[in-house]
Amino acid sequence: MYGLVEGQRYHWATITGPVSIPAVLVAAAVLLFLFVLWERRQAEPLLPLGLFRIRRFTVATAITLITSFALYGFLLVFVIETQNMLGMSPFRSGVTALPWTLVLSAVAPVAGRLTDRIGGRLLLVCGLSAYALGVLGVAVLPTRTSTAMSYLLPLVFVGVGMGAAIAPTTTEAMRDIPPAQAGAASGVLNTGRQVGAALGAAVVGAVLQSRLPGPVPAAAAGPGFLPAARPALAVFAAVLLLGAALATLMTRRVRTPALARAPAAQDDARR
Repeated sequence: MYGLVEGQRYHWATITGPVSIPAVLVAAAVLLFLFVLWERRQAEPLLPLGLFRIRRFTVATAITLITSFALYGFLLVFVIETQNMLGMSPFRSGVTALPWTLVLSAVAPVAGRLTDRIGGRLLLVCGLSAYALGVLGVAVLPTRTSTAMSYLLPLVFVGVGMGAAIAPTTTEAMRDIPPAQAGAASGVLNTGRQVGAALGAAVVGAVLQSRLPGPVPAAAAGPGFLPAARPALAVFAAVLLLGAALATLMTRRVRTPALARAPAAQDDARR
């Protein structure tokens, strides 16, 4: 994470002495490889690698990383665009985002209940597609004279998409996990969320910095910000559509959790 977040600051080159950003990233890859080897040899591993043989969990973990990647990258662009380019105050920028948060708050509980009834696959496909459409709207519709109303419809789509994706992702990830491994599975999901956030911020920062003539906050007030931001937003939309495609790999059938099946199995044994 240090290499990804700080790479642009050091121009993806030397940090100090022999230490460089590429060296940090290579060391991280080696350490990750060694961690996997170590975990495979342990009787009680910190990260049970068998979790990734569960399709729902693996797909949901990837989707968690993807949605977090898109969210934090999108947030960074939105804040810079509304405050630095359009000159909104932080308060007004927050009010502009209200349609997003209100719709998200309304949709998420409904999506959670629907997941228990019909499974999460359809909700995730539709939600991530709506999320991508909203991000594309923010990439295409705003101009240098936009107002808060210019963001209304795209942010509604973002809110619907996020609301329809958050609860189903967690539910589907944990549905087939044995109770003894629930803590480890939850930790993997949270790690995926944190990695996605760092990646999203690093990617959008690198794209903006490479396409703007100066430091991002100051250069955002100039005419080049929108042409620089649109490719980054398009990347986030494409990644969200990839997440929607991954969601189709989930099985439709809603399985009864292991904890719920155990009493029934014991009753059958008694009979």
